Amino acid sequence: MPQSAVPLDPSFSFDGTNSDLAQQFRVLHTKNVKADTLLVNKLPTAISARLEPLGLSFGRLPGLLQRALIWDTGFVFNPNGDLIQVRTDGGQTMEAITVPYSGFKETECKERKCPQPDGGSWLKNEECSGSMMLRVSRCVVSKFSSPDVGLSMWVTGGDPNAIPEMIAYRHDWKSEKGEPYLVYAIHTRKSSSSPGWGKCDLGDQKKMYGSLVVPCYPEDTIAADKSALMKPPRPGKIVDAWLEEFRRASGGLDNVTANTGIPASVPPDSEPATPAATKPTNPKNGSELNTTLIAGIAVAVLLVIIFGVLVCLWDESSILSRRIPLDKLEFIELIGRGGFGEVFYGMYRDQKVAIKRLVPQRRQNMKEVENLLEEAKLMASLDHERIVRLVGVAWESPSDLCVVSEFLTGGDLRTMLQRLAEERCPTGFSFDKIKIAFHVAHAITYMHSLQPVVLHRDLKSKNVLLTEDLDAKLTDFGVSRERADHTMTAGVGSSLWMAPEVMLGERYDEKADVFSFGVMLSELDTHELPYSHAVEPQSGRKLPDMVVLQMVSTGRVKVAFTDARSEMAEIGNAFGATSDLSTQFYTRFLAGTAADALNIATVPSRVVDRLRQYDLTFAALPPLLQRAVLWDTGYVFAANEDLPDDRSTLVGVQTLGGTTMDKIVVSIDAFNGESCTAQACNQVGGGKWFKHEICSGTRILNVAKCAIDASFQGKGVGSSMWSLGGEDTLVPDMIVRRHNWTDVDGSYLVMSIHTRAKSPTYGKCAFTDFTESLPTVGETTIPCNPMGKLSTSQAAKFAPPKPGTLVDEWLKATATATAATQQPPPPSNTAATKSPGKQDPSATTPTGGGAVAPERGTKSHTLVIVASALGVAIAVALIVLLFVVRRRRNHKDDNRRPVALPNDNNNQHERDFRPMRSPVVSRPSSSRDHRHQHHQQHMGDSRSSGSRTVTATSGGDSSGRLSGPTRPTKRVSLWQDPLILACRIPMDALTTGELLGRGSFGEVFYGTYSTKPVAIKRLNPQGRYNAKMSEAFLEEAKMMASLDHERIVRLVGIAWTKMTDVSVVFEYMGGGDLRTALTEFANQKRPLGFDVEKIKIAYHIAHALTYLHSLEHVVLHRDLKSRNVMLTENHDAKLTDFGIARERANDETMTAGVGSLFWMAPEVMRGERYDEKADVFSFGVMLSELDTHELPYSHAQDANGKLRGIVLINLVSSGQLSVAFTPAADPEMVAIGRACVTPNPKQRPTSAEVLHRVHQVWRAAQDTALSDQVFCV
Repeated sequence: MPQSAVPLDPSFSFDGTNSDLAQQFRVLHTKNVKADTLLVNKLPTAISARLEPLGLSFGRLPGLLQRALIWDTGFVFNPNGDLIQVRTDGGQTMEAITVPYSGFKETECKERKCPQPDGGSWLKNEECSGSMMLRVSRCVVSKFSSPDVGLSMWVTGGDPNAIPEMIAYRHDWKSEKGEPYLVYAIHTRKSSSSPGWGKCDLGDQKKMYGSLVVPCYPEDTIAADKSALMKPPRPGKIVDAWLEEFRRASGGLDNVTANTGIPASVPPDSEPATPAATKPTNPKNGSELNTTLIAGIAVAVLLVIIFGVLVCLWDESSILSRRIPLDKLEFIELIGRGGFGEVFYGMYRDQKVAIKRLVPQRRQNMKEVENLLEEAKLMASLDHERIVRLVGVAWESPSDLCVVSEFLTGGDLRTMLQRLAEERCPTGFSFDKIKIAFHVAHAITYMHSLQPVVLHRDLKSKNVLLTEDLDAKLTDFGVSRERADHTMTAGVGSSLWMAPEVMLGERYDEKADVFSFGVMLSELDTHELPYSHAVEPQSGRKLPDMVVLQMVSTGRVKVAFTDARSEMAEIGNAFGATSDLSTQFYTRFLAGTAADALNIATVPSRVVDRLRQYDLTFAALPPLLQRAVLWDTGYVFAANEDLPDDRSTLVGVQTLGGTTMDKIVVSIDAFNGESCTAQACNQVGGGKWFKHEICSGTRILNVAKCAIDASFQGKGVGSSMWSLGGEDTLVPDMIVRRHNWTDVDGSYLVMSIHTRAKSPTYGKCAFTDFTESLPTVGETTIPCNPMGKLSTSQAAKFAPPKPGTLVDEWLKATATATAATQQPPPPSNTAATKSPGKQDPSATTPTGGGAVAPERGTKSHTLVIVASALGVAIAVALIVLLFVVRRRRNHKDDNRRPVALPNDNNNQHERDFRPMRSPVVSRPSSSRDHRHQHHQQHMGDSRSSGSRTVTATSGGDSSGRLSGPTRPTKRVSLWQDPLILACRIPMDALTTGELLGRGSFGEVFYGTYSTKPVAIKRLNPQGRYNAKMSEAFLEEAKMMASLDHERIVRLVGIAWTKMTDVSVVFEYMGGGDLRTALTEFANQKRPLGFDVEKIKIAYHIAHALTYLHSLEHVVLHRDLKSRNVMLTENHDAKLTDFGIARERANDETMTAGVGSLFWMAPEVMRGERYDEKADVFSFGVMLSELDTHELPYSHAQDANGKLRGIVLINLVSSGQLSVAFTPAADPEMVAIGRACVTPNPKQRPTSAEVLHRVHQVWRAAQDTALSDQVFCV
């Protein structure tokens, strides 16, 4: 029976207004809450009678179903753990025995009101006699003995996430006049965790939920006439349906254990009373007695061994629902065997499957059986297209357990890589390899997004299975991690993929899987097992695995990537150091980091000549570009130990073979190759950084790749001459220091370039002994030869470095930006118009030089991409990389350029490079009149809630407060921003067509760009001379350029000839906006609820939100509503509106002075701090629109069809009003929607969880739609 067949009341709430505990148990079951199996000393006949017709035994039921059955049949536990009978007034069901507040008031008793954590309240009796309370009682409980508990005998309330107890306590006391009272009350919380009489908490002043208490008559004191009216309760529909569902799912499992006599476990409040031992009858002698006892014990132990596992795991519904007949399995061919298990290729009902079972010698080991069953249980709980799917579990007895999964014909990744190596196929990252990495990353992201998080812990190439088309799926979630195969080391396990923190026995989290993923990337690149390059220097023999592991755990060796490095290698090797300081300067420039301008008395001629090409002067450059030009051209600062801040003297650097400056770092492999010893230091934020501990000057200079003029006569320093480390949020220094010393082997001089102004002394990780044990920020120190000490032949190997492409492109962008700003100033009436409404104090609008998402698609941005990829879901970065590989097939130009400027001389409309996707746009609608509606929101809506797109920085406080990006001291104009410049397209390539929409601040036109349909957004004439509006307009364009996802409207480019004619061009969407579509649905009387098309729209928007929230600097949309969802003609959805729309005029979806109020989360209405969960709330509101076709809260309008803003704020923010869903709507979609609009943001799901749940519904809807189709031949 499907789960939906169990009749649940959608309005049910476990809040003390009813005693429907069975429904609460079922609700918890649907949420995958687990409860311990119950121990019942003697099962009542009434319960057995309900189970026997179904062929079920009580001990085999899941814990929650056990509890529901006990309650529904009319039993509760006494404090000793025994079941006792409850009879109800007239035999009504147990859900009706609670005394409602109205009944309580009839007794003239007084109540106490107590606060709940969620802002609500609960009630308990304060002054009430026993006789007064029993006048409204609806139940009677069998007699039992226990002391008075001193608790209230009537309580409302309930924790919706708690498993209710079912315990009867005696309330036995005397009044002030000496009148004795006795009330039996059924409590849903144990006495030890319940507040005493007259109390609302446990004495700690902490708010707590109430817990239902139902007063009942004691069996031994109730009047005879009243007792005659009390009958055993009628069974409820929920439990009957639930039992039938379990019977169908179990497929007769109880035949295995129905008569074993295995009890359940865990009494409710105390250990069960031990029954008296039965005395043996007339034994013939002591020996016979001992033999009998031993035999009995042996049999008992054997039963526990055989059936103990069944009690713990085999009664799980996730296992029972997946049981398949063993005789339906066909074992065809053995395809793998290890020390613990074997896998067969087989068939099940004409379906190819993989059948896993234990090897014969392990099948009697109940621990191994349990491990295999645990793996099946975990696989059953995972549902993702990139994880191998569980088909079923088959057994007739525990020893023949088989786990059946889908069969993938492409084998495992390790086998494929071995074949590639044998056939000498090219190394590196092909499109297929990146696809495999993307698929595995998708699986890991899904597992890490679950609550609780699931760690794989054995990610390696052997555990990645492939289809014939090389689509990848992750497998092996249990016993396989204990197997021995050729990828494992005896006694170590899959240690070659293991993270250092796991090797060292330290605590670890999801990042351990990320490390293993990086190791697997090296396998994809090289085709070799990890660390195959780790060999003995003299013999060339591979180092023993234990030596390799020790080196890995201390950071002395890393996995290898081929010389043909790419973004994939950078992701896998992201913890390595680099000397590409130019990229780091550029990254900091994009992030808006401030730096002081340099004051160089005499700029080197090579720098001057380089700048002259672009008509630039050194003093006019942004400070970070000044540093990048110096470094890239081969100049560093001479250290002045007397004046540490002095940066006025430059020293020239030459590189080996004249290579670029990003290649001069000495890697840890090269350092270790000279038999040098590194000191490992703890890095702030986790990880290690390394510095030289033992190494002679001769050995370090053997691997040095640079030379510096030895005439520099700085003081010698006592810090390390080589180190690897750094912090990607800092601006690196570039100063050269002399390291000169004498030891027993001779005198040495090494010139080292330091990236920190101050370095810890030799042998130390920190600057003081007090902080030595604390994590520190590492640095990169690059050893160089002193040029004057080299022989003529040695010196001839060095030359000034070649200039890097990144700095050249940055200079081009700066030159063009400078030219762009040399336009006539706008008229004098350019004062910024204040945006209506209240500016959000917790958000900061990104400005020029502010934080932006990294540009995508260029090799020059490797470090930017890496920095994001390591802090967010890996899948996002891999999507970008897939795009890179595809584009590289078509473009052979130098992809290290960070920006590309328009070539106006050649009128090149389609350039080889842009930091956004190519402008492939939707087909225009054949109905031109539709255009007037569907782009209207781009300029017609008003936003008065301030900056809507914000960034949550890693430096925020633990409360989740959002803070804007760090602003530089000297602000960089948006017109000079490289991202804006890189998006520039020629104005004359645009053709402007008809007006599609106009608002108070802007207008949208239908047009074409290079013959392709586009939407062109411009400020209206009065807004074009408003400096603030122009800046906000560019900010929106900049944000759109930084986002790259198929479910977000794509920016095509930005065009201007002067600052007053800016046009932002984005893809044209032929289906209009969702709000207009829903209005048409309503006019057409389209059925309410969620059809496949509407679920698809929800799925697409959830995809966009998950992407925004997964970025390293989380992006909040803050104005998610149906008007900001655009549709294609096929109703594929994309999210839009990331900027100026927040300041536009009202439309029918907004309230004057408030903004998009109907979609706003309560915490935003109240002006509190908020995070991504505010977007999740808006998504839930939008789901109600998809269901009802109406604007939110339409059901709450007054007689005039209005809902005043202040009234809405009060009702929604206090939790008294929520959006509506129709009865016909899909229950799961409604459940998702209601979860999203939960008033407490902490109780809302994450966007990733929403995406997963909507995806499941969409897949099921697709399957249903497909099955309903009729195919004719």
